[in-house]
Amino acid sequence: MKRLLNTKLFIAVIFFCIGFFTNHLLTKVRGAPMIATNDERFPVDIDDFDHTSMMDTINRLSKERAEARASAMGDVSKREDDDNVYYDIPQKTINGVEHRLNVEVKDGMIKISEDQKSSGDTLVETSSERMFSIDPGLDGDKAEVINEKDKIVIKIPKK
Repeated sequence: MKRLLNTKLFIAVIFFCIGFFTNHLLTKVRGAPMIATNDERFPVDIDDFDHTSMMDTINRLSKERAEARASAMGDVSKREDDDNVYYDIPQKTINGVEHRLNVEVKDGMIKISEDQKSSGDTLVETSSERMFSIDPGLDGDKAEVINEKDKIVIKIPKK
């Protein structure tokens, strides 16, 4: 048994040496593999791209994203009378579920946020937030938030 094990080990060492030297000789004959520089790998010319088309796509995607964000929060409309400015924020109803908004007026900013949980087969939680500044001629400290049936009205008196 010992003799058989020594024979198998000897044959394995021989095959390893033959493989190693064959690989070494082939590398010498073919030469070492060349490593390409960046210029040789991907010759790219800046004029190969259609810049107008790329910018159109970027602008279109940005616009779609902004519209989706605005429609999720509702479009805020502004109206005024002699004494006050009013911001109307519509409350959306999607699939029969009313989306409740949280409105906060603080430090010259109006912050509209929404936290929503919808449960069906799986629980989905979403949140969004939108902020914009109050016009300089308004008194934000005396702002009122009025909840109506289908919208939230922010009433801010003029200074």
